[in-house]
Amino acid sequence: MKRLHEYRTSSRFVIHLALCGMMFFCGCGSREAVRLADERRSSQSAYDQATALFNEEQFESAERLYAEALSGQLPPDMVAPAMVARAECLGALGNTDDAFALLEECRQGLESDVEYHIARGKVFLRSGDQSSAKREFGTARSMAAKQRIRVQIPSVR
Repeated sequence: MKRLHEYRTSSRFVIHLALCGMMFFCGCGSREAVRLADERRSSQSAYDQATALFNEEQFESAERLYAEALSGQLPPDMVAPAMVARAECLGALGNTDDAFALLEECRQGLESDVEYHIARGKVFLRSGDQSSAKREFGTARSMAAKQRIRVQIPSVR
């Protein structure tokens, strides 16, 4: 009986030691997970604030917040829209070279080349280049018609 009690006690000790070790190592990993979750939450918050400012046409503030959101842990499905919106902000601020470089960088993340040409047209439109915007939107329209894609394409007067 005494030997059985010693066996149970030593087994409990080993199990206790194993659980403590797992909790220690998992605890370190969970701190990293908490940090990443906080960073993602912060990035999404910056994205939401930037979008609100963008809709109010406060492009300088919106551009900074989009940059902040993109530097963090933004969910993958939000990266391309954030990059396109940031490019529009840059276009509105007169920085079209950086805007087009950003669009090239996110081109693979867009649904289609139609979306890419729409984004380019919006940058031109924001920068005040109506004729180039009209040309890009025309390209997007013809591509969408050939591919039978339904998208909303802004019009330029």
